[in-house]
Amino acid sequence: MFLNFVKVYGHLTISVTNSFNQLIDSREYSNLIVSIGKRWITGRLKDTGNSHVIPREMFHMAIGTDRHAGWPDSISSSELISLKCSHELARVVLTSSEIFDNKIVYTAVFNKGIGVGSIVEAGIFNDSLEGIMLCRTEFDAIN
Repeated sequence: MFLNFVKVYGHLTISVTNSFNQLIDSREYSNLIVSIGKRWITGRLKDTGNSHVIPREMFHMAIGTDRHAGWPDSISSSELISLKCSHELARVVLTSSEIFDNKIVYTAVFNKGIGVGSIVEAGIFNDSLEGIMLCRTEFDAIN
């Protein structure tokens, strides 16, 4: 028997610029590929047929204001939420999604006034309102 494993992981780079487009903060974090996101990846690898429909590609990034201590990799939610209520500040269309060798890079821009608050989380989704969450990251607050 031959076994071959593919490991997926995420990496988030946050760049904050001022009104003159000068970099004022830059951070990097590991990004959790959630279980439903892993199923999305698998679903994108198969052609249609036998009642399988290829899931829509990732088109949106969201930012939020709540930490989710203790959330496991098996998160099945489609929103950035706490156990009490939604704290998603903004969701924007990705400005690009590009493949480089064996990596895909998603880029989004949150312009001034979009998603104002103490931002501590981000995620990638395939819908403008809900959809499938591919990955999520929590980080120290960005105001």
